[in-house]
This record gives sequence, structure tokens and C-alpha cells, in this order.
Amino acid sequence: MINLGLDFDDTITRIPDFFRLLTNAVKQEGGTVHLVTSRPDTEMVRDLTRRELELHHIHVDKFYFFAHTLEEMADLCPYQELDPDKKWLWQKIEYCMKYDIDVFFDDNDKVTELFSEFLPQTTVFKTIDNG
Repeated sequence: MINLGLDFDDTITRIPDFFRLLTNAVKQEGGTVHLVTSRPDTEMVRDLTRRELELHHIHVDKFYFFAHTLEEMADLCPYQELDPDKKWLWQKIEYCMKYDIDVFFDDNDKVTELFSEFLPQTTVFKTIDNG
């Protein structure tokens, strides 16, 4: 069974029909869909995100909204040599390590670089704007 990880903004929101089909296929095969977003972890943002997913008929099993600020991650990230943005984005890598994510989709070059360096066993696809 596959553990699929998805970013939200400029990933799911860029091609929601594709991700509706993909998440349905993963669920049919018994896999798990994880939303791992840099949106802040507030009740309002969680509700808005769930409504947007429902609007596009995209099923998600587990949610991770960024719980730490850029300043907090400066101390929490185990790799102090990373630039501040990558330290903040480290939350995605940490989550994917914890839940053994097999495949991850994201639009951010810094995220794909972090996966390449620290979690190369996860297959990462970068969404791009062809439009």
C-alpha cells in the first residue's frame, strides 16, 4: 500500500482534477493520502482547506498543517546549516519521515531539494505551471 503525500497550494490547487483521480486510485488500492501543507495550523485554515478539498472531491486521510513558525524552526531543525526557508520547510521532511511517505507532490524547489538530500527514498514530483 502506498503512502501518498501532497502539498496543497500550487500543487492540488493547480491541477485538482488530476489529484482527485490520483487520490481516488490510491484509496481504491488501500493506500493512505496525507496532506502536508505550509498553511498555518489554525481552526479557520483547517476548515477552509477541508472545504476546498470537498469542493474538488479529493479525499485525504491525514492532515499536517505547519505548527511551527520560521523563528521556531530555526532552533528545531536538526540541520542548522540550512537556509532559513529550508529550516522552516523541514517540517514536511520530518512528517514524511515519520509516516514513511512513498510519493510526494510539491511545487517548491526548496522542498524537492530537501527530499533529494535527506529523504531520497521518497519519489518526489514537482508540479509546474504550464500555463
